[in-house]
Amino acid sequence: MSDYTHNTNLCGVEGLYVGAAGSEVQVANSSGNLLQAGTLLTKTAAQLNDALAAVAGSTGTGTAVPNSGISTIGSTAAAVNYVLANPTAAGDRKTLICTTGSTDLTSTVTTGSTACTFDGTNRVATFNAAGDSLELIALSTTRWFININNGSVALS
Repeated sequence: MSDYTHNTNLCGVEGLYVGAAGSEVQVANSSGNLLQAGTLLTKTAAQLNDALAAVAGSTGTGTAVPNSGISTIGSTAAAVNYVLANPTAAGDRKTLICTTGSTDLTSTVTTGSTACTFDGTNRVATFNAAGDSLELIALSTTRWFININNGSVALS
């Protein structure tokens, strides 16, 4: 227990450190920014919460997309897969906008679980062109309603 009674760098101009004497890890800097395992966290709390919400209950593979708000998708380098978090309640709204794309650079968005669909049947939306977009409204925690399909977003 004596290894943990030191208070070198506990707080002050250098920030906040935790750990055994001689192997402390910085958890906050002098500006109040948080660090994880000594690495500065550059995302805001809201961004971290969105990322966590996006993968909650997800069974898919791909870049996590939160279940509310507006998300832009697409890539100029390769086809990209995304996983859309399931709605948390009826009435949730989500807009997906493809900013780049082609038949070679498709972006697919898959619902977060096999129980969740876009239209009662399909779980995958494929965006092939810049400007393709979907406006979604949750009917339940397992069903999105496609309010607007702008462009040629294909469902499968």
